[in-house]
Amino acid sequence: MAYTPHVLVIGGGVLGTAIARDCALRGLEVTLVEQGTLAAGTTGSIHGLLYSGARFVEENPTAAMRCLTENRTLREIAGHCIEDTEGVVLPAEKGEFDAFVDACEQRSIPASALGRSDLDEIGVADGIDRGVRVPDGVVDPFALTRANATSAENYGAEIKTGASVVELLTDGTDIVGAEVEFDQSPGGVRAPTSPSEDVPEETREPEVDEEEEEPIDAEDDDEEDTPGMPGTVQRSFPGATEDDTPDTGEREEIEADYVVNAAGAWADQIAGLAGIKLPLSRSRGRMVVLSGELTDSAVTRRSDDGYPITAAPYQGNTVVGPIPEPTELEEALAAVEAVLPAASEAAVLRSYTGVWTQHASSSASPYGHDATLVDHEKYDDRWGLLSVIGGSVTTHRFVAEQAVNRVCREFGIGRSCLTADLSLPDTSIRSGDSGPVLCEARSVGREAVRSAIDASEPEPELANVRTQTGATMGECQGGRCGHRIAAELYPDHDHETVDESLETLLQRRWRGRRETLADDQLAAALDDYEFHARLLGRDDERQEEVDTDSFDESGFTIPERSRADQRYRGEDSVLPVIDGVPRGTDGRAKCSEAVGQ
Repeated sequence: MAYTPHVLVIGGGVLGTAIARDCALRGLEVTLVEQGTLAAGTTGSIHGLLYSGARFVEENPTAAMRCLTENRTLREIAGHCIEDTEGVVLPAEKGEFDAFVDACEQRSIPASALGRSDLDEIGVADGIDRGVRVPDGVVDPFALTRANATSAENYGAEIKTGASVVELLTDGTDIVGAEVEFDQSPGGVRAPTSPSEDVPEETREPEVDEEEEEPIDAEDDDEEDTPGMPGTVQRSFPGATEDDTPDTGEREEIEADYVVNAAGAWADQIAGLAGIKLPLSRSRGRMVVLSGELTDSAVTRRSDDGYPITAAPYQGNTVVGPIPEPTELEEALAAVEAVLPAASEAAVLRSYTGVWTQHASSSASPYGHDATLVDHEKYDDRWGLLSVIGGSVTTHRFVAEQAVNRVCREFGIGRSCLTADLSLPDTSIRSGDSGPVLCEARSVGREAVRSAIDASEPEPELANVRTQTGATMGECQGGRCGHRIAAELYPDHDHETVDESLETLLQRRWRGRRETLADDQLAAALDDYEFHARLLGRDDERQEEVDTDSFDESGFTIPERSRADQRYRGEDSVLPVIDGVPRGTDGRAKCSEAVGQ
């Protein structure tokens, strides 16, 4: 074929980068734009479980088999992004367990029975006498997204981050590209958590016919495309702008032959730029990070009512979730402690909220793996735009394959998908032995921090340091190491950039930390505030507003020296020690009052 179509992918999560990679591997020219940093949206807010399909084999056996297949594929092509923890499924308090085990056997999902002695080794509480080990795992969504993006670039794709789509370009009713506006300032974009407008009572459910594959959760699309003439929409070369580092506020028009909307929770906003109403259903689920790895396996107890909560080890901590709203944090933690008693001794480091997005017509679980392709030529008479809704980290490669099959069919391209056969590059950064350690909790040295900063150039982005090295993910959550990491930006960047980057880093960590403050974590947070405000002089305007000496001590105990005090302060410190605050609203309110939040 003499002409190579140019595909514009909107969205830099694990799905968008996988679509870009698949397009590039099939020889298409592709540009991906992401409004923040890679994996900054929904992808970065999951609990990191690589599903075997066992957990929902009874409710959705087709999705379960798809997860098992993709689980095995990802282990082959992205083993460096996966920790082989295996998974443990425990029975619900009242539910039937034998039927679950039988369903796993019928679908050939490996499931080995666990007795009480096995559960003792895992750390499961007394009173639970049986369980099943299944081939789950823990995946690093940031590493997987970076690997997809790097592979796409290696095959000719262009990745533009900090590029928000502000307009879809049109030629009559056809979509022929997008205009983006760059914002290179540090900071992330938070996912919306409710539809931009009410979903109408009657929504258009995607039809399924012999030529369509939406929804795509059931069958592979092995149909060969017939070579033919490509579309007639011309474009300009999608190379970099003359200035490789666009200024904040600068705009660029990117012409394309086809646009794939993989913006996740923002997909309806992208479609709205073309006057298209794309009804979405969003569900929120909270994740909680506990200090230490409470168990070597991803442990799930089946639920009598509602979605089961999983506790999974992740980079030295334990991630618990998803906790459906409006479940209270205390209730969820109590449920975890009833299964893993060690959780009662763990510090609650932070919480964050994930947003799962589906087409409003979908009847699948809000936390499921199903996906829908919406061809806007078919439903809205707008050729050139395909929206990809749903999916998961486990099934993202398969969903991307189906989306690119659709794009190729539009241009009569019959090239096969190669993403299941070619390994992804390892983009991890490991700290060397030389140089000072900047993050003690994760033993991250200067060499690793500088390598991560270099990888995010030309614009500094300390979030990439966190996701690539694990720095600031320990108990201090950046409170005692963030300034050292930010200082590595100098002298390549001026002090204003260093200050702004540090402020953004700390605000991000505080956003997840403030809802979990109690006991030693509350004491540590106050110590961190004093450290930054007084010793580092970072809060001159508000120092006078915060009077920790007049803290309301009712409900607090004042020990000679708390564990947090020993950890974060020297023996001669004169700062107040606050300990013994119960988890929950009271502790958060007292801290919020103290720091004026």
